[in-house]
Amino acid sequence: MAHELSRLRREFPLWRIWESDGGHLYATRHGQFQEGQGHTVNAATVDGLRNEIQAAENDAARDAAVQARRRAERGERADHG
Repeated sequence: MAHELSRLRREFPLWRIWESDGGHLYATRHGQFQEGQGHTVNAATVDGLRNEIQAAENDAARDAAVQARRRAERGERADHG
């Protein structure tokens, strides 16, 4: 399991990945959806955690695209929050 977690950490370097004492897997990334806030996913297996991380990454990318489109519709520059 340690080798698989190391590989997952290399695959997703912006995420903090760890295993609980009970063997459940967790990953947290800060500032992914909103500045100053973290997002945590969990799963029972490494493959399950990979899927959860990928889903969260996809959700964040979709959210960023929606926010950019809304800013553009309002005539705001992208660097305004």
